[in-house]
Amino acid sequence: MAGKGPTNAKLWVYDVGFGDCLLLELAYPHQTRFVLFDFGTKGLPPGAGPRHMQAVADAIEGKLAEGELVAVVATHRHRDHIASFPLLPKLAPRVVVQPWTDKPSARRDWTGPGPGPGVRLRRHHDPLGFMPGTLAAAQSASEHAFGLLGDDHPMAAAAKNNQENPRARAFLEKLCPASRHDYVFAGGRAKNLERCLPGVKISVLGPPTVKQYASTLRPPKRSSADDDEHWLWLAGLTDEWAFWHRAERALASAAEAHQGRGRPLFPRAPSRRAIPPEGRWLVERMSRERRDAASALVQVVDSALNNTSVILLLTIGKTRLLFSGDAEVEAWKWALCDAPDHRQTRAAVGATDLYKVGHHGSWNATPRGTLWPAFGKKGGPGRRGRMVSVLSTKPGTHPSVPAPALLRELKQSTTLYSTRARRPKGQLCIEVPIRLRK
Repeated sequence: MAGKGPTNAKLWVYDVGFGDCLLLELAYPHQTRFVLFDFGTKGLPPGAGPRHMQAVADAIEGKLAEGELVAVVATHRHRDHIASFPLLPKLAPRVVVQPWTDKPSARRDWTGPGPGPGVRLRRHHDPLGFMPGTLAAAQSASEHAFGLLGDDHPMAAAAKNNQENPRARAFLEKLCPASRHDYVFAGGRAKNLERCLPGVKISVLGPPTVKQYASTLRPPKRSSADDDEHWLWLAGLTDEWAFWHRAERALASAAEAHQGRGRPLFPRAPSRRAIPPEGRWLVERMSRERRDAASALVQVVDSALNNTSVILLLTIGKTRLLFSGDAEVEAWKWALCDAPDHRQTRAAVGATDLYKVGHHGSWNATPRGTLWPAFGKKGGPGRRGRMVSVLSTKPGTHPSVPAPALLRELKQSTTLYSTRARRPKGQLCIEVPIRLRK
């Protein structure tokens, strides 16, 4: 591959608010090649109009006219990462890269490709909610939860973001022939992507398969009644029939206790069951419990979908670029602590030159106990070869994201490029130069 690799590189980071859209530009001697990472949002930038995402799509198409789009990487199925792809109907990449969980032909109970470590899995034991059927159930439950929470609830945006994206997923599926889709997993290969990026070594660090991650966990203690997919018992907390069935039983008991104090004045007269005064607190409490359960479910679903993110480490000469989608601590734990080759992975990640900050700046996606300490090129402004970090975010959209402590660390220890930085009016993206070292 010597002499066939890129000679220059840069990253275009489009401001989509709370979402991701990154275009990697690799200049080869006779052609410029592009890789598009994600395109979606769940909260437009401040002051953006309703046509903002279409304007971004037009800008991307203009940039792609300068070379060839060789690949689209859809890191995971959250709306803020894939929902806007249909705004680019002319996309014609050679390759589409997605997590193994999104393979259309996968069985609902598929535990992932590759042999993985030897581990016995109980029926439906899915520690991170990775199996296709489990993800579908989780997204359906999150959609129901959105109706319960209301638009003003802090987790409403996350609930909406968790909902299924059939249009975007169908669009991605049809972008190129099935044989040129890479559905990747930790330790596997992105063979089609490797072929269209000569001189670039591609390491797939995530997502882990069910068997891989289950090998590091003790199965939870559960009764036989809970032996189904674990999303489903959480989903029951937001099920309309289940809730009102519980409420009716509780209210019936309260009504019987109320009527038992004295004989009704007209016992044979038809009557409507009314909520007795001493039962009203119960309805209020159960409604509050239901909303709290829905909020908790949304957070769990959000984390599970994040952990299906594709994690790619691209090595060009001695330069390393790390793209991790929204992968959270569980996926990083496998890659950096538990995988058979975790020591080699930790060393490679330690030499990262450019890091796309995970999950729009949440600490859980740049865990301070695993990933953050692994970066070996952190340092003050005077450090030679200081690591570059790239952050796409919008404060106030998701609770505690971006995390103030992480922002301080990024500013102090890396050269930070953020979509929140000031730029000329009308400029839709920021340009991040990448220094390639041979």
